[in-house]
Amino acid sequence: MSLKKGKYKITLYNESVCAGCVELKKLLDDNDIPYIDKCITVDDKLPPNEKLNNTNNRWEFIDFSNEHPKEFRFSPVLVIEDEEFNFEFLSSGYHFDKPEEALATIKEKYQE
Repeated sequence: MSLKKGKYKITLYNESVCAGCVELKKLLDDNDIPYIDKCITVDDKLPPNEKLNNTNNRWEFIDFSNEHPKEFRFSPVLVIEDEEFNFEFLSSGYHFDKPEEALATIKEKYQE
């Protein structure tokens, strides 16, 4: 499946220790849905470069959640951005309970 070319970009904020996050990533991969993977897990065991990257991702996630508190609950969170920089959020525990539900929404709204 492909997204409407040039119209949407999907970013997935996720935790490496979250089963739902891992499952959603697998579903996106298995369905050939392009996304930007932004892990927000900060762990001292990570290599310094990866830890810094995840820390930056976590701050982005926090900024979005502060700007849109009614749209965020738990990870995983999908941020869908259109070509005019409008955002839609799909957050676990709010917009979907199972990763399959998030996939169905993406297919319904953004499939080409």
